[in-house]
Amino acid sequence: MVVYFTFPDISRYKIHKLIYDLRDNKELRERFRKNPQEVMKEYGLSEEEMNVLLRADPEEMFRYGINPYMIHDYRLVVLGLGDRPVEEQVVYKENRK
Repeated sequence: MVVYFTFPDISRYKIHKLIYDLRDNKELRERFRKNPQEVMKEYGLSEEEMNVLLRADPEEMFRYGINPYMIHDYRLVVLGLGDRPVEEQVVYKENRK
């Protein structure tokens, strides 16, 4: 049986709201890049949620319950990985398990 991603659990609302706002608000995104902890605290994220975002591991983010489209936006738009060479954007490398 194939399991597709469904709507995120309501407990993940704050983290999705932050990513959504970061994606659409350039000033907030710039503040986040300078001091991510401050912005995450403003959104009421828990320590666990903050650590998930700071590590920015897409597999961990997905397992944590973050929507795959939001993961994509967070990594490419918010963190700016889309502006880097493709070699730095690659998620699955040969040395990964």
